[in-house]
Amino acid sequence: MAVAKDGTVYVTDTTGARVLRLKKGATALDVWAADPMLLATADGVALLADGHVYVNSVGQGTLLRIPVKADGSAGPIVKLETSRPLMQPDGMRSVGSKSMLLVEGAGRLDEVTINGDKAEIKVIREGLTGPTAVTLTGGMAYVAEARLNLRNDASKDPGPFRALGFPYKAPK
Repeated sequence: MAVAKDGTVYVTDTTGARVLRLKKGATALDVWAADPMLLATADGVALLADGHVYVNSVGQGTLLRIPVKADGSAGPIVKLETSRPLMQPDGMRSVGSKSMLLVEGAGRLDEVTINGDKAEIKVIREGLTGPTAVTLTGGMAYVAEARLNLRNDASKDPGPFRALGFPYKAPK
């Protein structure tokens, strides 16, 4: 989920190919954006200083921008051009005016910088085990490992789940 400055909360509906919204003061979510192709397996969500909503698709390996119109409605969804392919992108958190942290199920923590319709992907850390979420606090990027790759194999013990911290200085 991501929270806008006005208190609006945006969440993804991974199986429903939608972005849902909870307006400040509302008691129920509403469908803010839906697209069975572009938003299929929508997962991570973040907001940047430009006020737009950024969403990734864990199954398609894509990164999308959804403009927020002046009336609060969703504008046309834009598929961003990434500097390299994303492998199972998952949790995202904004960390600067044009940057966010993103974890990939393939075992990476990335810094993503948006410039127009392009996204520059910089690997911060590799070798993680099924990361699904990331947050930034006190100069540390914390990554939660869910080890989802083992969820369908009862013969393998995933071991303890971990949250790992890495020093990180956010861009402005």
